[in-house]
Amino acid sequence: VMRHCDGSLTIFAKTGTATGVVVAASNPPTRPAARNRSAEKERENACVGLSLVGLIILIVAVVMQSKPPPPSPRPFYPTPSYPALPPNDNCAGAQLVSIGSTYSGTTRRASLDSIQGNCGDLQVRGVWYTVYGTGGPLTASGCDSYLAVFSGTCGNLVCVDSIPRSSGCGGVTWTSVAGLPYKILVWRYFQSDFFLAIRVPPPIPSDSCNNALLLTTGLTAGTIAGSSPSVYETSNRTCAPYLASGVWYRVFGTGSIMNVSTCYTSTEFVTRIALFTGSCGSLVCLDVAELTCGRHGSRLRWRSQRGVEYKIFLSEYDDSYFKIGYYFRIELQ
Repeated sequence: VMRHCDGSLTIFAKTGTATGVVVAASNPPTRPAARNRSAEKERENACVGLSLVGLIILIVAVVMQSKPPPPSPRPFYPTPSYPALPPNDNCAGAQLVSIGSTYSGTTRRASLDSIQGNCGDLQVRGVWYTVYGTGGPLTASGCDSYLAVFSGTCGNLVCVDSIPRSSGCGGVTWTSVAGLPYKILVWRYFQSDFFLAIRVPPPIPSDSCNNALLLTTGLTAGTIAGSSPSVYETSNRTCAPYLASGVWYRVFGTGSIMNVSTCYTSTEFVTRIALFTGSCGSLVCLDVAELTCGRHGSRLRWRSQRGVEYKIFLSEYDDSYFKIGYYFRIELQ
């Protein structure tokens, strides 16, 4: 309630967060006729000044009440601390690992490794491990990690195999030499933690020509992980210009055109298909196909002779850059 100098009243009411004039009421009292005019004038001037001050205070109060509340303070999340460099940041400090074990590691704060060679021109921030060969196949795998395996010394690394575009829980499988140390480089393009497993892959029944599997019409899934270079296939340089590991199949001629293909997106490496006749000790190369369809696939087509047994050797083409694993699908038509 505000009383004015003329005796009238103004009533203010507050609703929610807003304040405003609700009612202005009452009549000013009748002035006495004999009142001193000059005294009355001074009192009115003073009253007007007080009214202006009250009005200013009222306006400030309204403005302050209409301002939004200050924002809540932002929560504080402490930054996790990591060592300046992982202990196995460089090749010389590679961590020794054993077969059949799983290890946790991190690439956080890892320094840049620059390596050129058959494993690709690597410019990555990774960490290093050492494992000794057993004389048989070994697999180094890490979920959503990228791996490369080297032999030789840190100053002269020789690429054994790599999967520079791995996804899922794949890994690198290679045929090791007993007692030979191998260096394993693990990296992730988004630096973080990972797990590395070293194991012996299960044996492949069709690893040799003598154990070639009968390939039937339709689709067949398989893997070359754990396979070793074949002495029969590599002794024939027409179909095998370089040492390769793979698996063997056999088919019988129908007397018509036959087709073998790995042209499927589920094939994880660049395939090479070699076709032979003859016995495993004296194979005769008929034809070879390398990367003839899709990103990884090959297709081989030939006119068969009825009843003749043909040997098919499926291996990896010498181009590891596009490899994401060791699984394939092969179709006989």
